[in-house]
Order: sequence, then structure tokens, then C-alpha cells
Amino acid sequence: MFFQTDLKINTHKNFLDKKILKDIKEGIIFLNKLSILSKNYSETHIDNFIKKFKARYDRQCIPLSKVLDPESGIGYKNNDMSIIIPDNNFIDNLIIPQQSDSKNEINWSNVNGILHYKITQAYKNGDYIIRFNSNDLPAWITETWNDLPDTLSFMTEIVNINGEQKIKLDGAGGASGSDLFGRFCLNDDELFNHTKDIIDIEKKLILIW
Repeated sequence: MFFQTDLKINTHKNFLDKKILKDIKEGIIFLNKLSILSKNYSETHIDNFIKKFKARYDRQCIPLSKVLDPESGIGYKNNDMSIIIPDNNFIDNLIIPQQSDSKNEINWSNVNGILHYKITQAYKNGDYIIRFNSNDLPAWITETWNDLPDTLSFMTEIVNINGEQKIKLDGAGGASGSDLFGRFCLNDDELFNHTKDIIDIEKKLILIW
């Protein structure tokens, strides 16, 4: 049995400097460009899923539950449904190691090339930190947000290292920016209203499209 507990801490003053928000935005844009550079040379799971769907169903409307079934449908992510669809049959989730004579291969991309160069330079200079900036990316790379939801949650930490303030970007995800906030709205009216504002913005964007 699981219990959820919520703790609300009231603060007298709580704000973020605009410079921090600006730096976070620049970091997100840089990661967006880096992901585009990687995607140009590698096929993502969703790309593979779309390709398999078109090959089998073309333009048919098929229930998602049927499509994701690894036996009657096409599955997802190499037909490993243990993460997406829970199953009580433990036999389907048994991992049996298979002997393979194939060699390990790495699909090289521009991102690998940049990382390899940075690591090599760090090794030569005796550095323990690899630094990236916009100049490390090809000039033709531009930010693209078409493959992302209208809003999303982004986990960020403000840390202090040797007296210097740093921003740690932990990652982003979710189909909506309200997904994460929704977990903490029960006892916080201000957060609840903020989450409703996000949903209202998403509704307006859907109507525009």
C-alpha cells in the first residue's frame, strides 16, 4: 500500500533573478540544437515506430492498444512493451542472454565527432571539465520545436560550486507542462491556478492549429 504526503512550505520572499531565467533559456536552446544535430544521423524510437506503422497500416485508424501489442500489432521500441504496457505474465519479461557473434557497432554522428574532439582536447590539456558553446555547433543548425509538445516540464537546480553559482539542467519531458505541476496542486491554490493557465494556453494553441 502506498501513501502520498504533501508538504507546503510558506516563504516570505521567493524569486529568481532574470539573468538566471535567461541563462536557462539559452541552455535549453543549445540542447535543442544539439538534439537536432544528433537526430539528423540517427533514427529515434518514434521515427522507427512511424515507419513501421505506415508500412503496415498506411492511413488506417487503428486503436493504439492494438498497435502497441507486440503480437497482433507492431509494438514499440523493438517490441519491448514491459515499460509501456504492464503485464502480469512474468514469462514475457524474462531476459534470456543470447550468444551473438556480431561485433559491437557505434553509429557515428556529428555529435559523436564533437564529443570525441572535446574529450581528446581535455585529455591533452589535463582538464576535468568539457565545455560546450554555440560556436561548437555547425552554423546551419537552428533551433526547432516542432517535434516537442506546446509546453513541457523542465527540471533545473541552482547550485553553488566553490563560491560560484551554477545552473544544473537535469532534463525535460512530458506531454504537457502541467504534468509535473499537477502532482502538487492539491494543497496549493496558487499552483493550481498556474497549472490551469498552462492548460488554457495549450487549448488556445490547439484551436489555432
